[in-house]
Amino acid sequence: MLGSDQHSDMKWTSNDGASTTTCDDIQPLPSSPPKKKSMERLSRIFQKKSKHKKSLTDDMPEPPLYKPVSRHSSIHSTQSSYQPPSRINSTSKKGGDSIKRLASLRPNNATYDNSNSLPRTVPELQQELDQKRQLLEQLQAEKQQTMYDNQRQEQDLARLEQRTQDRITQTTQLQKQYDTHLASMRATSDDLQSIRTKLIQLQHNIAELTDRLLPHISPDHTCQSLSSFWLNLRQVIEPMCPLSPFLIRLLTEKFIMDVLVQNFNLSEIAGCACSDDYAQIALWFLDHDIEQQQGKQYPSKSNISSSVTSPSLASSSPSSFSSFSSLVSSSSLSEAVIFSIRLRQQVASTVVAAQQHQEHVKQQLQQVVQGHWKYLYGGLAKAYPFIYQHDTALETDVKKHFGAQIQGLVEQAVALGFAIKGMELDITAADVQEGTQLLDPAVMNDVQGRRAGVIQFCISPPFKIVNQHEPLVKGKVLCVPFE
Repeated sequence: MLGSDQHSDMKWTSNDGASTTTCDDIQPLPSSPPKKKSMERLSRIFQKKSKHKKSLTDDMPEPPLYKPVSRHSSIHSTQSSYQPPSRINSTSKKGGDSIKRLASLRPNNATYDNSNSLPRTVPELQQELDQKRQLLEQLQAEKQQTMYDNQRQEQDLARLEQRTQDRITQTTQLQKQYDTHLASMRATSDDLQSIRTKLIQLQHNIAELTDRLLPHISPDHTCQSLSSFWLNLRQVIEPMCPLSPFLIRLLTEKFIMDVLVQNFNLSEIAGCACSDDYAQIALWFLDHDIEQQQGKQYPSKSNISSSVTSPSLASSSPSSFSSFSSLVSSSSLSEAVIFSIRLRQQVASTVVAAQQHQEHVKQQLQQVVQGHWKYLYGGLAKAYPFIYQHDTALETDVKKHFGAQIQGLVEQAVALGFAIKGMELDITAADVQEGTQLLDPAVMNDVQGRRAGVIQFCISPPFKIVNQHEPLVKGKVLCVPFE
């Protein structure tokens, strides 16, 4: 029957599966008026059910409308009434797919235009692709140019490095030749490094002799004898008697060094009969130096780094001292000073060479050594009477005598004096004013480790290069605190 549930649930599906047809959409034919009331009841039933399904069908698209069919119509006839989408819609869909494929080649953020958020057209994408290609070609050209520039600069750098290395080699050769030239004018083969080493060694040998004499002190006699060695210090030493062994040791070292340092006087050349004449000539040139009188400093070494003669010289290499002397160019010295230094070098070199072949020069040198030895040995024997007794009666080996040790010190000082006088620089023992001069830690060391005070005794003077504040070898002094 028509009012059964079997027909009430029947649906017809279109070809695209997007819509359905229910019994409400079927219109009764005019040929069956008696069935009108039954159809109305069925319609009301379906309307009640549709209210419960309204929430589920709100989001569904509206079904397409179909023409009324009779109840005798077949399913095939109903399906044939559905018309498929037009051909134009299919073509538009294919075009959209093409645009999506082209747009996928670009970043997601550039797919749409910023102004209207619409897909970019093919000509716009083609134009942008051409711009990217042009930019890529430009970057590749810049890359090639950069690679070429880098290669050219590497070649230039290699040439500069080779030129620098050649200059360094040439400079080293010139330095060696210049050092060889300077060494040829010196009296000995010594340089600043070896001179400094020998000065320190001389101080050490003096300390060894003093340590050997210290056990044979006669307190009263030794104190009185030591105070008589210096006229300017006698009034200072006598009130301090009896002296402690520490002070006796220091004053003994002072006495020995004060005698030996006379060999370092630049105006006196041992073994030279015309030593006094040379001293007068050298002083005459300095007194008549016009450039010095006009205000030119003698000798001007302002272009020499002060670190060369710094207290760290102990760790310096010999090459640093040779480079120091080579920095003193002849243009920084006046003609009178250059001649005076060159004359001194020549005289010292001649005496050193002549003592090997000429007997009278050798005898003059021996006289100088003998004179210093007598003065030292006599003074020490006066302060330490044990010396004479030891050398004459107690010890038969001459090499172990105190006199032999003192003679070794004198010969060492004389030889060192020739090395100093043969240098192209003026190395002198600095003058120290005992009793008035303040301690300068940069130039001298206090034996008690003080950093300030008044110098009471100068045990060993600082050895300096003229016009250089920092010493070649620091002095050794004994200071008293400020009152």
